[in-house]
Amino acid sequence: MEWLKRNVETYGLECKLQIVDGDKSFSKTLSDEMQNCKLQILVGDTVLNKTAFSKVSKLPLVYDKRSETALKNYCHRSGLDQPQQFVLDKICVSPEHFLSLSDCNFLECSCFGDFKNVRYFFIPDVLDEVKHVFSMYLHKVLCDMAKLSCVEKVKIFGLSNQYVLKTFDEHFQSGLVRTCLTDAGDSLLSVAFPQNVSSAFVRSTMNKVEELFKDNIYSKSDLSLAECLVNRLTQMHKTVGVAESLTGGLISDTIVSVAGASKVFFEGLVTYSPESKTSLLDVNPVVIDNRGVVSKEVAQSMVKGVLKDQRIDFAISATGYAGPTAEIGKPVGLCYISVGDKLSCHTYQFNFSGSRESIRQQATNSAIFMLLKNLLTAQA
Repeated sequence: MEWLKRNVETYGLECKLQIVDGDKSFSKTLSDEMQNCKLQILVGDTVLNKTAFSKVSKLPLVYDKRSETALKNYCHRSGLDQPQQFVLDKICVSPEHFLSLSDCNFLECSCFGDFKNVRYFFIPDVLDEVKHVFSMYLHKVLCDMAKLSCVEKVKIFGLSNQYVLKTFDEHFQSGLVRTCLTDAGDSLLSVAFPQNVSSAFVRSTMNKVEELFKDNIYSKSDLSLAECLVNRLTQMHKTVGVAESLTGGLISDTIVSVAGASKVFFEGLVTYSPESKTSLLDVNPVVIDNRGVVSKEVAQSMVKGVLKDQRIDFAISATGYAGPTAEIGKPVGLCYISVGDKLSCHTYQFNFSGSRESIRQQATNSAIFMLLKNLLTAQA
């Protein structure tokens, strides 16, 4: 679980992520690691993990009525069938003296407890559940272990890891622990504060961080670009449509991977060939002939083609060269991204580098960010 690993590391703690296969392999790994750490976070099949832990630790598994109540309440709220008793007998168990995390919202039962001076968390492999447990429980445990008062985070797009850290260090004292993790232009900057600092110092520091990177910050928590875009469109009660070429559906896929995207995502068109751009989006073939299929004019025309459907409020388009080849005289990585509504359209030129897949991912993130930035600017 890379999300969990990178967030633990922002506290300045070493995190070892291991994948094991089968009960015997898991038991051996669990036994080996018991002597080498103060915290183990076990993500995956909670029944398998708790059973393996019980065998190694010699702690009996006991039936947890709080887990049963929480599970039945969740099924009732969600309109799901109540599980049969043999299912409850399997999943509503915890090692003796462990506590269930009964406020969680998924069918598998999370729990935590201490054994031989090690704290254990058992969490199902569901990202939303992991994030919930992290914010409600793990955050405090990690702060105590690292002797921190808090860790503040912001999401930054379009700046290199090196630039973010260099700029931060030029403006702040060296006593703060800061990390910056970047993937395809999307960065998570974390600032860890020692226990002796005041809340006023934390606020003033983060206000200065926001001022330093104001043009590139899009979230004050660890939300993805797509999550922020879906949230913003949901708040505005607006819809978005996408027309993409070099990204081949990746923009649409990234947006619809967010829970709740069905409220705001209207359609996505992969107009990969010049003919599809003209037939589906009414891009003028003369524009393609004169300006090239990868051009500012074509990107703008693609947005206008999407917005012809009156049910779509905002549109994104992307056209470019993902490689390994491009037209003569134009570089691999050249990309034009347009975002707009019925009143205006903004087009941006990018020159990405890297592998074909890296360029496609950078273009996807950039396209989502450019629309999100326009929406946030409009809000301000």
